[in-house]
Amino acid sequence: MTRALRATQRVALAAARCTSTAAPVRSLCLLQQRPVAARNVQASPSARAPRSFGTTAARAQTPAAAEPVVEEEEPDVLPSPEELSVVADEVVAPQDPNKRFKYRFRTSAGVVAWEGAYLRFRYANEQWDDHFTLSTLWLRDSCECRRCVDPHSGQKTFSTTDLPDAPTIKHAMIRYDKALELTFANDKASGGGDHTVRFSAKTLAEWRAAGSRWHRFAFTPHKPDIIPWDRASYEALLAEGRCRVSYNDWVQDEAAFFEALRDLSQTGLIFVTDVPQDEASVERIATRIGPLMHTFYGWTWDVRSKPQAENVAYTNVFLGLHQDLMYHDPIPGLQLLHCLANDCAGGESLFSHGLRAAYELKLTQPQDYDTLCARKTWFGYRRNGHHHFARHSTIVSGQSRQPTEVCWAPPFQTTFPLATNPRQVDNVRQWRSAAKKFQQIAESERNTFEVKLKPGECVIFDNRRVLHGRREFDAGNTGSRWLKGAYVAKAVYHAAQTRLAEYTRALGMALPPMKGSGERAQKYVEEALAARQAKQ
Repeated sequence: MTRALRATQRVALAAARCTSTAAPVRSLCLLQQRPVAARNVQASPSARAPRSFGTTAARAQTPAAAEPVVEEEEPDVLPSPEELSVVADEVVAPQDPNKRFKYRFRTSAGVVAWEGAYLRFRYANEQWDDHFTLSTLWLRDSCECRRCVDPHSGQKTFSTTDLPDAPTIKHAMIRYDKALELTFANDKASGGGDHTVRFSAKTLAEWRAAGSRWHRFAFTPHKPDIIPWDRASYEALLAEGRCRVSYNDWVQDEAAFFEALRDLSQTGLIFVTDVPQDEASVERIATRIGPLMHTFYGWTWDVRSKPQAENVAYTNVFLGLHQDLMYHDPIPGLQLLHCLANDCAGGESLFSHGLRAAYELKLTQPQDYDTLCARKTWFGYRRNGHHHFARHSTIVSGQSRQPTEVCWAPPFQTTFPLATNPRQVDNVRQWRSAAKKFQQIAESERNTFEVKLKPGECVIFDNRRVLHGRREFDAGNTGSRWLKGAYVAKAVYHAAQTRLAEYTRALGMALPPMKGSGERAQKYVEEALAARQAKQ
């Protein structure tokens, strides 16, 4: 059979299955098709491996003893008018996304194939092993056109429940600009007619890179790697000019603000200098990050010694390392303290990186680390009509067992449940033993950074990771110590970190990898411990 005759048969077969509305786009495809050629493709070991849904990997799994897969360049096949007239509102049984799909359409840019609940596509320079398989329900639900997402509010105009289990695709194609264009038939969510959805090449690339982690609006920032510092390493950062920023630069200079925000993300502790000496300054500093967090202490609050104080922070006694509002939901993400006066004897501020202590415990006493991750303690506050209780693990670990947060506040810790049997007694003893070792590491001189705040300085620290405290002070008859405080919620802080990532990306700067930050932080501590042992 001649090449021309084979091409004519392909055109005739596709034309018989297509509607008139698809003819203009079909011509783009069919005129550029190459002659049909059967190719024997021997499946490689990687191609025979299981493939996961929603990744760039191939979906086929070929047994080792199976015959070679024969892939033919089939003619384009689109649904017939009779098939499009049926709207499947019933639940569609799961199907195998690895099989050869019934419908397909090829352009010079790529090939799309679909059937029932799945759609698969690949670009022209890729093999089917590189294809990407997606749910048709997910694709229809993810449309962001003006009819589906309000351009002003950014909110959806329909409910996912308005869609059928497997929306009917009338036509699909890879455009010349490598965008994916789909036309859904009988689309109730948009009035019952055809509805065209288009996803740009950039969006498709994001899907392939992020896989199942991709969500609309849920941009995962490439946060800078954490620096779990000790006293010497933090002092070295200050000597390099890091972790300090002037008030004017923080408020007015975008580049200086994001540089300081990077330092805050990495170390959890920065200082703003030359702050105007008024009570509203702490609010202006905080709102540069985002809105203030309101608690029963108010939007802002004063830290100064007073009689019959409702909080130990409002006294002049020694205040050990801790974190604020462990009994509150949510726990504040950031804390700010602006020094308005500090001319008394004593009153030095103490800081220690809680994750540093967690990593050291993990490396030296792994069993105690596991105990603090598993056992939870209660925190509470019950004064002046405010009644709060919460339960947290001392060390919060992620999926890779790396510490992500700590919860340490001995002054605000309530009792354990009644220990009435040997198992309960043993649980309390195990926690106490492990917690004592964590405390010794956190409070050690080598891990504690001490500074006496001066009027016009404001400290910002991560309340989920950095512990803070204060030495006893004596105001006497003339001296005083007055700090103005404020909180920023964790969600607001994360939004600011997203802005930091977007700012960094816009400048074309290299972004850190999204995975492995915990392992790199642990390596940082591990190397520091090894260097310390080598000196001894």
